[in-house]
Amino acid sequence: MPRKPNYRFERQEREKSRASKKAAKAQAKAEKADPTTLLAKVPAASPGHRTHRTPRPKIKPSANSENPKIKVYLMPRSFLAYSLLTVFLFGIPAAHSQMPKALTAEDAILAVINGETITERDFRLMLPQYNADLQTVPPPQKAQIMRDLVTQRLLATEGKKQKLDESAVFNARKRSMVDAALAQAAVQRFLEGDGAVSEKDMRAFYKKNEKAFIKEDVSASHILLKSRKEAEAVLADLKAGKDFAKLAAEKSIGPSGPKGGDLGTFARGQMVPEFEKAAFALKAGEVGGPVKTKFGFHVIKVTARSGAKAVPFEQVVKQIRENMIGQKLGAYFKKLKEAAKIEIKDPNYAIAGE
Repeated sequence: MPRKPNYRFERQEREKSRASKKAAKAQAKAEKADPTTLLAKVPAASPGHRTHRTPRPKIKPSANSENPKIKVYLMPRSFLAYSLLTVFLFGIPAAHSQMPKALTAEDAILAVINGETITERDFRLMLPQYNADLQTVPPPQKAQIMRDLVTQRLLATEGKKQKLDESAVFNARKRSMVDAALAQAAVQRFLEGDGAVSEKDMRAFYKKNEKAFIKEDVSASHILLKSRKEAEAVLADLKAGKDFAKLAAEKSIGPSGPKGGDLGTFARGQMVPEFEKAAFALKAGEVGGPVKTKFGFHVIKVTARSGAKAVPFEQVVKQIRENMIGQKLGAYFKKLKEAAKIEIKDPNYAIAGE
């Protein structure tokens, strides 16, 4: 007696076959579109079957690609992909005893454009142009930076096709950019080594220059005049009892004149040296001058001043670090120049004092 057909079993087999063919087709298509992934081929697992091999990660097209002709794929971080890539590039056997050193996060492949990779390092190098930090940049801006990076890479490829990189102008520009990058790297290496500034160094600098970190404010007004004779005439009017603010409004040629000559409150280092020296030498309520500066002749009145206070180390640590780094870099540059043979051929470009 013939057995009844098992429709459920046949249906399951057909579904398995379709699923297997679909997976194989998708895998072949992905490999054809992006052969640089270097991922191992994994046979499609049938329902209920477990394989000891890792399933192939899916490659997702970027949602930010506005041009469908541009093949841009977001890449999964596959250690296997990195290992195989190292083997192809450097001929290193894949044996466990000769595994390459672990790659850093900056070497992670973010995208592939016509077979060329864009890594996180490439992305980071774009960030200074946007005044952004990778840890805080929002996703929409990341997409914009990636879009610009893709455009830059495509234009660079086009430039190579046109052999623009063989021109004298390009090579001069390339030399300038390479020199700038090397100079920046040399400075960074110096600051991490002999030029490093520790907190102990900064506290010693703070103690040695404690007078420079005394904060003292002065509130003052002034009357700015063109000549010393005019300034002395105003001083005579003030001694005769005339009001300072009214004289400033009438005679001052400075922008503060309409406000009675009021300059507000300022600390040391905010005014031109001649003016600062005279203002900080006066007591509250005193008038001094004439004081000559590049702006003209000043008659100064100090209206108030605060007591001198030491600024806490924590508030000036950044300023101290910058100052010390500047001094160390200056000495470093001087040492390099003294050890080099420098000859300026054109006198129009001679460096004064050197």
